[in-house]
Amino acid sequence: MRIIIDTNIVLDVLIHRAPFFEESSFKYLRDKNATLDLIKNHLFGSVNIAAVDSDIIMEALNIEWDDFEDCVQYVTGKSIIVDYIITRNIKDFSKATIKVITPKEFLDIIAPE
Repeated sequence: MRIIIDTNIVLDVLIHRAPFFEESSFKYLRDKNATLDLIKNHLFGSVNIAAVDSDIIMEALNIEWDDFEDCVQYVTGKSIIVDYIITRNIKDFSKATIKVITPKEFLDIIAPE
């Protein structure tokens, strides 16, 4: 499965940003140091960071969305053929052709209770 995680979700988890941290993290990631350890020592071994180059930026500039950052993430997702964009701002991706879901919806897919 390939995904794009909205930058805001990563920040929510890293800095425990309320009220979004609860929904953006696994239940056992309540400790900031444990979260950072997981990201530094485990996450980067199993994920790739998508490159954003001038072609991505130019294509994003040609999309008439309100939020440029969302455009960049969307175009990047299209370029690497992702299954999901994970964001807490689903309405910002209303014109997306990629399936857009919340962090909770994603966690329900990968770790159903």
